[in-house]
Amino acid sequence: MHYPFDPGMIDQPARYRDGLVPAGGLSARDRQWALKFYPGMAGRPPRALVPLETAALDLGPAEQADFTFVPDQDREYEFRTFGTADTAMALYAPGAPGAQGETVLAADDDSGTERNAYLKLRLRAGEHYLLRVRMQFEDAAGRTAVMVW
Repeated sequence: MHYPFDPGMIDQPARYRDGLVPAGGLSARDRQWALKFYPGMAGRPPRALVPLETAALDLGPAEQADFTFVPDQDREYEFRTFGTADTAMALYAPGAPGAQGETVLAADDDSGTERNAYLKLRLRAGEHYLLRVRMQFEDAAGRTAVMVW
């Protein structure tokens, strides 16, 4: 459990009055799961996403594809996944891909519906953005693609 409870914070059941064992914090198993579910970009350089070009994805459950995007003009851009997969995607602020302290500009999760993940926001020309697309659930696995226009 990652929520610590000091002695005296829990009245019932009595066995927890002296605090929880093991103590709060992330276990080795928690860390292992987090690295599987949020793999980061180690060893996988992001691909460039080009406007009006479909980038096919063949993702398994909990797998992620990362893309860089550099707009050629200041304007609104739309990002959308296509296909039968259950996807989520997030667009990160300009900066070095994978850098600590990244800022999420926008995110969407299609939550297993047929609408697919979709973002629409104004971006600045010449800035380097990072788009991450994740396939969520195995029962909704399938060939999918992402596009920006």
